[in-house]
Parts: sequence; C-alpha cells; structure tokens
Amino acid sequence: MDINPNNASIDRVYEVLADDHLPLYVRCGPAHIAQNLDRWFPGRAIPAGRMGLRQALEDWAIRCGTELSSGELLIGCRGLNLSDQYWVSPAGAPLDWAGAAVFSRFRTGRKS
Repeated sequence: MDINPNNASIDRVYEVLADDHLPLYVRCGPAHIAQNLDRWFPGRAIPAGRMGLRQALEDWAIRCGTELSSGELLIGCRGLNLSDQYWVSPAGAPLDWAGAAVFSRFRTGRKS
C-alpha cells in the first residue's frame, strides 16, 4: 500500500493478505479497496479538538526537533483506534499488538 505522508491518503493497494479481516466498509470488491481505504483511513485520525492533543504535539516537536503534519501523525499512530482492532503496518513490521503499540512510542517520542 502506498500512503501519502503529507495527508495520509491511500494512493494504491498492492496486495490484501486477508480480505476477511478488512473493515466491513472496505470489503466492496478488489477494484475499490484503495478508494474505500482512502475514505476510511482519515476517520482514524485523532480529532483536532481532542483535549491535550495540541500540547502532546508541541511536546513531540520539542523532544524530536520536528513538527508532525496530521498525515504523519495518523501514519505514525498506524491508524490505531482504541475502540477496535484495526491498524495499518509497514511492510516487514510485526503484525501483532506489540508491533502496533504506538501509545508508548508517542509518549517517549520514538518515531518507530
């Protein structure tokens, strides 16, 4: 899958390993998976109005010396949402919960 790092748009899906594990909304046939994922993925973002988000992003910038765009934040959090079990994982990265433990990375400022 190709994800644009600036805005987290999904440009292309190369392979689906287990389509029965995709979110229901996305499972509308292989011809539309990239388009459906592109619609679904932005909804995974932390809402801009979430209490503490601005401070967390400022703290991140101070610790890491760089600011995050909303797309980079979404990709860095792998689209993980505490209300379900979906996330995206870079090729070659672990596909288990330990590999998706983004919350401890966000608190410590580690990028990967």
